[in-house]
Order: sequence, then C-alpha cells, then structure tokens
Amino acid sequence: KVILMEYFIKSSALLTLFFLFYKLLLQKETFFQLNRIFLLGGHMNAEILPLIVIPKYVEIPVTNFTNLDFTATTTTVVSENSFDWYQISTFLYLVGVILFSFKLPYLNFLSLKIDAIKFESLEK
Repeated sequence: KVILMEYFIKSSALLTLFFLFYKLLLQKETFFQLNRIFLLGGHMNAEILPLIVIPKYVEIPVTNFTNLDFTATTTTVVSENSFDWYQISTFLYLVGVILFSFKLPYLNFLSLKIDAIKFESLEK
C-alpha cells in the first residue's frame, strides 16, 4: 500500500513537471506534431519512470560484539484502531480517476452535440 502511494506521488510529480515545461515553453509553438509527441512521451515517462529503482549502497562498518549483555526483555505492543491514511488516500485517488474517466467522454459528447446544433442553425 505504501509502494502504490509512492508510485502515485512520483507519477503526479513527473506529470506536473512535464505540464509546467509544456505550459512555459511549448504551448505557443505551432509545431503541433512535436507538441503531441512531447505530451504523449511525458505521459508515458510518468508511468514508467516511477517504476525504476536506483539502489543506494551504504557500507556499514563492522562493530565488535564481545562485551554485550544478552538478557531477554519483553515488550508489550498495544495496537490502536486508527485510520490507514495510505489506503484511504489511494481509494480517493482511484475514485477520482474513475469519475473523471466517465466525465470526460460525456463532456466531449456534449460539446459535439452543441457543435452539431450550431452547424445545423448555420445551414438554415
């Protein structure tokens, strides 16, 4: 659950960076084919790059364990019923994605319908 949320955060950050780059530098350009390739490539990179893990190797020095006292200690762990914020935020994110996935085609359908009505009125 933590890994999925980490993926969403990294992916959202990459999408934001690509979007800002597009808004600042490419939006007013007339190379529409290049803009389309950049936007599609940015989306694909935002899906793939968070999956790549770059390992960081840390060398741990060897310690001497000759004078240690190994006595048994017991600890009691009391768990509280608290909210799992990662699961809740992941659920809300997925609900938003699903809702907007249905809303976007509906809005496109409405805009096409309005354009058709305008076109019909222009023909008359």
